[in-house]
Amino acid sequence: MARKIKNIAKSSTLMDIEILYNNDKIKFNLAEELNISVSRINTEITEQPTHQGFLNVLVAKLKGTLEEAIRKEEKKKASIFLSWKEERDSNTGRPYSNDIAEAHTLSDSEYQIVLKKRIKAEEDYLTIKACVDAFNQRSSLIQTIAANKRKEII
Repeated sequence: MARKIKNIAKSSTLMDIEILYNNDKIKFNLAEELNISVSRINTEITEQPTHQGFLNVLVAKLKGTLEEAIRKEEKKKASIFLSWKEERDSNTGRPYSNDIAEAHTLSDSEYQIVLKKRIKAEEDYLTIKACVDAFNQRSSLIQTIAANKRKEII
């Protein structure tokens, strides 16, 4: 099973990470970045903190972007909902029920725009968070490989 996953991961577009953050396009292939060259283990050890540091900072920034997108979505939703609650049903002359106001809110084009931005912000955040987890695993593997190489020398 692991070989199948390895082959799928090598060719899957899921491994092509592309995030736009503050007009910076961050693009890399996760499978390639996670690859460990045993022959360059000392270089791998020294470069790992930079990779992890960058991804950790990016995940923190993306979390802030996500929180801002959630705030904007909630604000837009509340605004549209309240405007529908102030309206009156043309047939009955009564204010719209919460269910009707909610349905109108969720189908509103302006709300859909901010909702899509929130969903994209969440996807970006979770994607980079998954990359951080993968690099944590990579770090552990590098330490194990380095320790095994030292044992071979002794």
